[in-house]
Amino acid sequence: MKKSKKIVIKLGSSLLTNKKGGVNKSVLKNVVKDIVWLLNLKKEVIVVSSGAISLGKGKLNLNNDLTLNESQAVAARGQIELMTAWQNEFKKHKKQVAQILLSPSDIKNKKSSNNAMATLKNLLNFNCVPIINENDTTSTDEIKFGDNDVLAAQIAKLVQADHLILLSNVDGLYKEPPKNNKNDNLVLEVRSINKKIKDMAGAANMIGLANLIMGMNLPVHLRLMIPIVDNNLSANSYRPGDIFTARNGKTVEIGNTDAEGRLILADVLAAACEVKPDLIVDFATLTGNRALGSVVSCFSHDIKMTQKIQDCGIKCEDHVWSMPLIKQYSSLFESDVADLVNITNLVMDCGTATAAMFLNEFVDKEVPWVHCDTLGYNPRSMPGRPKGGEALGLRAFYHFISDWCQT
Repeated sequence: MKKSKKIVIKLGSSLLTNKKGGVNKSVLKNVVKDIVWLLNLKKEVIVVSSGAISLGKGKLNLNNDLTLNESQAVAARGQIELMTAWQNEFKKHKKQVAQILLSPSDIKNKKSSNNAMATLKNLLNFNCVPIINENDTTSTDEIKFGDNDVLAAQIAKLVQADHLILLSNVDGLYKEPPKNNKNDNLVLEVRSINKKIKDMAGAANMIGLANLIMGMNLPVHLRLMIPIVDNNLSANSYRPGDIFTARNGKTVEIGNTDAEGRLILADVLAAACEVKPDLIVDFATLTGNRALGSVVSCFSHDIKMTQKIQDCGIKCEDHVWSMPLIKQYSSLFESDVADLVNITNLVMDCGTATAAMFLNEFVDKEVPWVHCDTLGYNPRSMPGRPKGGEALGLRAFYHFISDWCQT
């Protein structure tokens, strides 16, 4: 941080506002105090601040879920409260602030982004702290997505920031949701990202996507199914050569005991198909996505659907890649003692594609289905995407499902 010159700091609504729909004055006071400390060290600080909708709902005494257009109107009211709060707190330290409202399209358009960059540069030269938020009146991306993480990353890239800091009220990594005490199952330190932590990525993605869908009140009947297994040795553990009977009645020869994830996922897919849903989406780290690394691989019989998901990923800069289900790979799972074996013995490394074909054996062909193999991990740091665990593909799928609801 000593050598850093330019810093972008992002605060979310849950951190900046309280349950009554007002400003969390204690948080704001401490954040501003830290920013002033950085300014006194001759650092250039840009703030990306959420909170307009939450504050607007509080001022208008609204407790109900809002439509998209209502959210835009409420944001206009809340933006006044948001900027007043920032201005009053910085005024105590004799610092000035300026409001900038931007949308992703402003950043992507060369002329608009040049204008934004020039404005930010001049404000910093004037020793004025820019407070940036989404332009909710003309842009729906932020309201639909739920936070300003993407905008903050784009700003960091635009101004070539040395650091992007995303402030959160989540205490850290949890082994599972805390129950009575917020310290329950809290992992205080992750010294390395091991296979066990990476294997949580599929379930974590689905929980995050479900939370986003419910939080934004999308008009869907959502059913979240999380198969969980602990890959440990015990007296009743299965062994190579055992025969496993799946929920749909198919028998599976155990060729590799480390390929347990696809077995529990196969049962859940079979159970999901029993209610004949309009769409099934699954995320898993079956192979760590050896095919594409940190770009999520999407498999489906409906290649047009996966191409739409890929397009959504491009628009929100959360890339996924449309992949085909290759029927010829089905023969690789043939077994002499069961309907199929749980893993192939291919010399060539196409495990991501063959794992998808294994799951295909447990899905009703009349049910639209997308399987995603994810690494769940950024191998290197990028603006807004630090090295480490990452909900890869979550935003792309949220946008796809949101668009799908409107068709």
